[in-house]
Amino acid sequence: MGFDGDGVLTACGLQRHRRYAVQSTNVVTPQGVQPGSILVDDGVIVEVADWGKYKRGRHAKYAEIPLIDYNDAIISPGVIDAHMHMNTPGRDDWEGSKHATKAAAAGGVTTVVDMPLNGIPSTVTAEAVRDKRAAIEANGATVDVAFWGGVVQSNVRDGKALKSLLGAGVVGLKAFLSDPGTKEFDAVSPEDLSVATFDVLGAAGRPLIVHAEHVDPAISERAWAKGSSNVHATWEASRPASFETNAIEALLSAWNATDHKRRARVHIAHVSSVEAAKKVVAARDDMGFGSRLTMETCPHYLTFANEEIANGDTRLKCAPPIRDGTNREALWRMMIGDAPPASAAPDTPMMGTSQLDLVGSDHSPCGADLKTFDGAHFGNAWGGINGAQYLLTATHAALHRRVQYRVASRRRAEWESMPKENRPPIGKYIHEEVRELTMTWLAEHLSLRPARLAGLENSKGSLEAGKDADFVVWQPLAVGEEALSANAAELGMSRHASLSPYLDLAPWAAAGYGDDGGAPPSPVMPLGRVLATFVRGNRVFERVEAVDASDLASEGEKGTGTYVGPEGSEEDEALYAYAAPETVTPIFNTQACGSVLLKA
Repeated sequence: MGFDGDGVLTACGLQRHRRYAVQSTNVVTPQGVQPGSILVDDGVIVEVADWGKYKRGRHAKYAEIPLIDYNDAIISPGVIDAHMHMNTPGRDDWEGSKHATKAAAAGGVTTVVDMPLNGIPSTVTAEAVRDKRAAIEANGATVDVAFWGGVVQSNVRDGKALKSLLGAGVVGLKAFLSDPGTKEFDAVSPEDLSVATFDVLGAAGRPLIVHAEHVDPAISERAWAKGSSNVHATWEASRPASFETNAIEALLSAWNATDHKRRARVHIAHVSSVEAAKKVVAARDDMGFGSRLTMETCPHYLTFANEEIANGDTRLKCAPPIRDGTNREALWRMMIGDAPPASAAPDTPMMGTSQLDLVGSDHSPCGADLKTFDGAHFGNAWGGINGAQYLLTATHAALHRRVQYRVASRRRAEWESMPKENRPPIGKYIHEEVRELTMTWLAEHLSLRPARLAGLENSKGSLEAGKDADFVVWQPLAVGEEALSANAAELGMSRHASLSPYLDLAPWAAAGYGDDGGAPPSPVMPLGRVLATFVRGNRVFERVEAVDASDLASEGEKGTGTYVGPEGSEEDEALYAYAAPETVTPIFNTQACGSVLLKA
């Protein structure tokens, strides 16, 4: 990133000024959602101030600071995707860093942490770290990128090799307890990890990320012999939840036997089953791991259900598999807590403590040939879901449905007690409460906690002075993210964007609704529209009316943020009716702005 003598950005991005401010009536800060302004200088947040502080004519000393007014659009911390497979170098035809980071930017993601596979070579040596960095810098990255290193048979028992890998700058290490499906990366056992890995990571203060499944071939073979290969339920039966819980038990037993004074942090990746999640929660207390043991889930586990997946739709094959709708709702209760009882006091919190720590996309795309659409064989298809651009909006869609239903159910009696002639539609009556709950939850689970996992919390993860100016401007209640995705290939986003299962979900107006005790809601399309994404002060993505990118961010520029809220009526279904968005044109930065982040 560079600037000319007048402080105008010259190296990358759509943002012309080094020092500028943005404002909105809805800025998501650690204190909640409130009107505010953010002053940015040289890629860093100088302050988060009151709304209007930098408005032209209000204070003479700020008159020369360009202001972008995003009206009442949400400005929230940039999303950090701690679970990404870019497949660079070596398998860029599956995705590649250029496409993956553009997709991320279009979805409001400002930092990705790339897994050590499926590139060639896998990131398991210091030399491979250097090769990956060189490849990404040659291809260009729209957002910031950090790396996980890999633990495999060649280094798992070699403390010197692991220290060398950490010394090359990876933020932590990743291990598989089952075959990951590529010949360049092999599985290790919990006993292998006990030899050196836990100690090396504990001394370095960096986490171990674990794909926790112990596959029993006999169980898998019986499932395939009994079921049909084009039915997702057969795939799910071939890798039941017990594979997850058994692996977690073995891992935690091995970890618990190591020197507690130098105990590493362990993070269980992509938890799909509530049984596995409960196993982790119990171990935090029973085995004394506490906050050193964390876990994540993914949007696809929170959105889809085994019984809802059409025969042959191998786009939704992943490992561990997607479970049933009952499991999905149980995961959500672990994410947001149980609803307060009807007898609870009015000020009782609507959401409880989250037991699942964060959400990552597990973006793992490939070409159509590897999804075996012709044969539609769930056993042979590549196990990975294309969804980097939907981490924010898909998670928000599923979260919003459940929180809005919960709040509406709780507030209905007080709403009905209002004089009918003065009573607003219930959707508008509860709007601010729902917005506060959902926006603060997303900032915690998609930004701050992933930043902590990757050791980036001192510079990323929240809108605070001194941190990188990473933020996303978006309309959370706009329907129509699919309009952007439909043109993803031409726009240079995800290389195989048409293979994303989020593209053809039910529109919001047609979706059914349930509650915590009823039938689980059917999945709906992602909810929200990203207007702009800023990475270290560089505006790397913008959705605007078709204009020349050089015209963006002139002094006093009016932003494109316009709130699209509930149309509302007194009918229950109007809670979930939203106005269609205006037509907009996505524009990316002209040059790559993202940097490779290496751990010192």
